[in-house]
Amino acid sequence: MSESDDGFTIECSNCKKPLCEVWKLNAKEGECSTKTVTIVVKCPWCEDKSWSKQTSGRFAFGDTDYTKISTVDAYIDEDGNEHLTLQTGKAKLNEIQ
Repeated sequence: MSESDDGFTIECSNCKKPLCEVWKLNAKEGECSTKTVTIVVKCPWCEDKSWSKQTSGRFAFGDTDYTKISTVDAYIDEDGNEHLTLQTGKAKLNEIQ
């Protein structure tokens, strides 16, 4: 999934393997979320991580063919910004170069 209005894929900054998908969801009636969330995903293949990616609104995470989401840790920094760190595990051998 390339970046679109429907969502995007987060890749490792080092080995470029797809780590998770982020799916944009429609806002519920009467809901207006403009809060921006910063997402970082840890890579199980090379032990590095993705670049920080920001999104807003409602969204959900999905596994890729190569990784599965293990845990999601959240924290709010001193400026009130939300940050999510996802840990992924290997789903199958990856043949991506």
